[in-house]
Amino acid sequence: MNFSFLLKLILTRLAKLFLVLKYFDYIFTAVFTFEMIFKIIDLGLIFHPGAYFRSFWNVLDFVVVSGALLSFAMASIDGGSVDNSVDLGVIKSLRVLRVLRPLKTIKRLPKLKAVFMCVINAFKNVMTILIVYALFMLIFAVIGNAGKRKSSVIKT
Repeated sequence: MNFSFLLKLILTRLAKLFLVLKYFDYIFTAVFTFEMIFKIIDLGLIFHPGAYFRSFWNVLDFVVVSGALLSFAMASIDGGSVDNSVDLGVIKSLRVLRVLRPLKTIKRLPKLKAVFMCVINAFKNVMTILIVYALFMLIFAVIGNAGKRKSSVIKT
């Protein structure tokens, strides 16, 4: 067997796999979209205490589903050609929101939700420490460079 034959075989199988994954992406996006629509119809939008947008997890669901739908819409406008005005970077950045899909399951598992909220709270504390650290580094960088600076005043 030669190398080009093996490469062609692998690429053919990968193309089939990517096609299957693409269809699964469409199916999951459709299911999540119907779930979001039915929840909005059931809970209402904003105006009462148990409304859809009053829960952080529902807002996260909305962002994930809207990002996926917008990504599909922009990809269909682009049509796969490079000459159109739709920027591929925008589409790729919207597809990053799909990483948040597993977070949709967190709200169904109370213990996992508690762990996630602890991580979020710890991240807030870590960010405070990082800000203080960055300020100290800035102060010492300014002090360290102050002695090396030459005078810009010309003596005549």
